[in-house]
Amino acid sequence: MSVSSKVAGTDRSGSTRSGSELALERHGNALALADPLRELSYLDLARSCDEVTERLGPARRLVVVRMSNTVSAVVAYLGARRGGHAVLVVPQDQSVASVARWNPDVELAGAADDVVFVEHREGTAHELHPDLGLLLSTSGSTGSPKCVRLSRSNLSSNAAAIAEYLGLGPDDRAITSLPLHYCYGLSVLHSHLTVGAGVVMSEHSVVDRCFWSAVSEHGVTSIAAVPHSLELMDRSGTSSCLGTPSLRRMTVAGGRTAPAAVQRYATLGERWGWDLVVMYGQTEATARMAYLPPQLACRHPGAIGVAIPGGSLELVQHDGGDPDVGELVYRGPNVMMGYATTPSDLRRGSELDALRTGDLARRSEDGLFEIVGRSSRFAKLFGLRLDLDHLEDLLSDHGVEAWCVATDDALALLTTDGRPARVEELVAVETGLPRSAVCVAVTEELPRLPNGKPDRRDVDATVRSSGSAEDQRAVIPAVRAVLGQSLGVLDVRDDETFVSLGGDSLSYVEVSLRLEELLGELPPDWHTTPVVELERGLANRSVGDRRPQRWRRLETNLVLRASGIVLVVGSHAGMFRLRGGAHVLLAVAGFNFARFMVRPGAPALRAATVRSIARVAVPAAVWLAGLSIVSGDYGWTSIGLVNSYLGPPQWSAAWRYWFIEALVMVTVVATLVMSVPVVRRWDLRHRMAVPSLLLAVALAARFDLITVGPTPEPLLAPHRVAWFFVLGWFVARAERTSARVVATAVILVAVPGFFGESSRDLVVVAGLAALTWLPSLPVPRLLAAPLGLLAGASLYIYLSHYQVYLPLLDRGVPPWIGVLAAISLGILLRRWCDPALGRVLDALGPRRSSATAPVAATSER
Repeated sequence: MSVSSKVAGTDRSGSTRSGSELALERHGNALALADPLRELSYLDLARSCDEVTERLGPARRLVVVRMSNTVSAVVAYLGARRGGHAVLVVPQDQSVASVARWNPDVELAGAADDVVFVEHREGTAHELHPDLGLLLSTSGSTGSPKCVRLSRSNLSSNAAAIAEYLGLGPDDRAITSLPLHYCYGLSVLHSHLTVGAGVVMSEHSVVDRCFWSAVSEHGVTSIAAVPHSLELMDRSGTSSCLGTPSLRRMTVAGGRTAPAAVQRYATLGERWGWDLVVMYGQTEATARMAYLPPQLACRHPGAIGVAIPGGSLELVQHDGGDPDVGELVYRGPNVMMGYATTPSDLRRGSELDALRTGDLARRSEDGLFEIVGRSSRFAKLFGLRLDLDHLEDLLSDHGVEAWCVATDDALALLTTDGRPARVEELVAVETGLPRSAVCVAVTEELPRLPNGKPDRRDVDATVRSSGSAEDQRAVIPAVRAVLGQSLGVLDVRDDETFVSLGGDSLSYVEVSLRLEELLGELPPDWHTTPVVELERGLANRSVGDRRPQRWRRLETNLVLRASGIVLVVGSHAGMFRLRGGAHVLLAVAGFNFARFMVRPGAPALRAATVRSIARVAVPAAVWLAGLSIVSGDYGWTSIGLVNSYLGPPQWSAAWRYWFIEALVMVTVVATLVMSVPVVRRWDLRHRMAVPSLLLAVALAARFDLITVGPTPEPLLAPHRVAWFFVLGWFVARAERTSARVVATAVILVAVPGFFGESSRDLVVVAGLAALTWLPSLPVPRLLAAPLGLLAGASLYIYLSHYQVYLPLLDRGVPPWIGVLAAISLGILLRRWCDPALGRVLDALGPRRSSATAPVAATSER
């Protein structure tokens, strides 16, 4: 991490830098941050942060930080805050459109060991309130994103309060078990920096061995968890790792924790010598409002405890309700300034002195608060904040009389409208909820209290007794079930995507076809779309939309994979002579490399990338090792996939697998190139720059301007065919027509003359042009599943087809039978071998490495 000589400074209002979590220098050479590659002392961290501050300039600006659980991202965040800027923290892969709505002056992201700056303008375009320090995302009443405005005093007071009631000290060590763009995860960082404690940076979840290795290696004393984390540890058995000697406390927040789970983990803590601290909070209160003293966890497992130091809790009674129950209201210095829905709101000052939480609570004789439900007029489901009064008014505008209540997992409606399906669809459209979470029952007359007000207390029970909730879940299959089953993931969070779950080009085919059965035509970016949004798309489809259609649109790369492998096998077997399918498949591989294996801001050498390479290299090496035992045609250079350069200097049977060698070699080289920090930073700033440069280098090799030595098959050598792979990468990034025109020009210049065979040239030009210009292709519905099978099994078909059709041809069997037999065996091999390979790779390393936490909802208890 590069540093500057600046070690102290002032904020942009001219006052001394505020916030105990920002006063880094006072902790000297104590460890501040650590990751697998390096450690930073507080002095080192201060110098690195001040380099960021200096680059941001003297004007106070709106800074977006694309946050990840990395040292460089934390340096970017703290550097912006130490400079007195207003900081909006978003997930690292937040869409460009979502960020653009706030019109930031500059964006920062962590890449390798440095901070990436993306400047949108000099100075600022905003009027920022002097107290504004941080913006954190929440959700609006109908699902529209908005931000919580937090002042610098909000942040420093809450960090100090958390450190006080947890008893944190300089010898503590936390680990980032939660995403740092999540208010709970960020509060762990703030509270530990406040007291000079260390923070271990980890992007692994609590079920990963790497996470627990880091806990042991660094002597971690504090682990933050959400209820889902406890469920994952129970299922995976990693709760046994909580016996590590260094551990002093586990905190849990982010949702209601079942009392049984509280008692179980509190008992574990007593046995192993650490405390379980149950906490309650909301983003609107910076992070924390209440905590349960650990000695009371076993006796009062359902309580959220008492107010944090400096804060207070009270109950506000509702008319006609239980006199012992009221809405929980919090007061304290950590209550937000207010909400922001547009950039113009950033000029406003503090507008609240108390926070109405929307949760119903009671206070016990011991003075402990316990959440007993939600305010009937306010609910939070699937990360969406719902104003139920407003929803009832909206339904009334549609001529529907209904009363609503919300539970932990569903929205229940009792209505006099005799068309429940229509009501469900209206609610899904107005709220953005999946229809599977909307439960409707019909009654002749809505119940009322004696005073004439609506009696909503029995609405949920009435709706659930009608069976509609169960029926809904049966009618609409869960999108996350498809992802979980196909990718072997036990739990799929709302914010997970196909890519974040470890999906790659081999699993893409199966998942896309299954999702199309649910959703119809998939959006182009479905693989990076959060699962909750995909489910919302399913929920909003009408029944008529779900009727089978005669035609389906399949992604072009999927059709090319299926047709390409048929061309390869059919041409080899002599069924027809249409060569070039393998070279088109290389371009498709590069296209999918750009979509699944290289993500802006993420390290190229991540577990999912290595796993994707292994899913090709391992089956190939095993297959060729088997062939080497029964045949003398394949030696160690074939098994090692290096025959192209280290094999015999003349043509041999080993060259049959040139495509696999080229695919693995080029993918490995591309991954290593993208792992260079300066390349990653460049790629983050300029999406087309890296593939453009690599395409120029690969074309130089194609035209023999770059030579790698003699080879018996120049048209098949990896360096000569690499340009197909890189062209696919280029096309995947080509969002503008001008870029696709450039790709077409490359195709028309580079393909003719490469093979010396006009029919082969035409096949390759047609395939590459389709990949460039056609996102999807219409196919008869009856062919969709067979094409999916072919595309998904293409690797195994390629590996095994020589050993099928050649013996059959020698026996006089017609070529078409040999082709069908080869394809059938490849499909069977994929079905037999893929699960076993997945289990092997799971045993060697994690499928995914993202921190596991629900991040959409803002309420935590």
